[in-house]
Amino acid sequence: MIIVIPFYAMIIAITVMWITIRLIAALKNQSVDFKREALLFAAAVWLTIILRFTFFPIYPINGATGVLVVNTDKLYPFQTNLIPFVNLFGKYDGWPLNLIGNILLFIPVGLICPLCFKKLDTIPKATLAGMGLSLMIELLQLLCLDRTTDVDDLMLNTLGTLIGAILLFLLNKSIRHNRKKGHR
Repeated sequence: MIIVIPFYAMIIAITVMWITIRLIAALKNQSVDFKREALLFAAAVWLTIILRFTFFPIYPINGATGVLVVNTDKLYPFQTNLIPFVNLFGKYDGWPLNLIGNILLFIPVGLICPLCFKKLDTIPKATLAGMGLSLMIELLQLLCLDRTTDVDDLMLNTLGTLIGAILLFLLNKSIRHNRKKGHR
């Protein structure tokens, strides 16, 4: 069986799910925290961007984003790389984009996760959350034609999350320091 998912269909599905979940949360809480909603919306937008680049072809096809194809008849053997650093440098022409893109794509995860979820209040916790998201994406890519599950991507995504978390925690430390300095 072949399943074809256009990018716009994914956007519509995510939007409908987002609105439904946030409406249920607002009704349940009987109030809306607009700052939190803005942060959660930023997280949802960034997740959509991550899904765009991890599941759909990078380059446009006939001027449009290509489709996600799942062919249940051709799932096995999976396209995987479980050996670290094999595809990192020079193995193919797109390696610089892969290296930099995987890191940059997950820096916002390290910034947004601790802001949205109070339990991710340390750099290690935020980094593990980003690693978990990346692992989930890599495992889901096993189902997709023309996608490869790669341990290098997991490492680079985790590094990006770590960088984002460090930046956020340094920014927070600087803000706290400046507030203390201003109150003297």
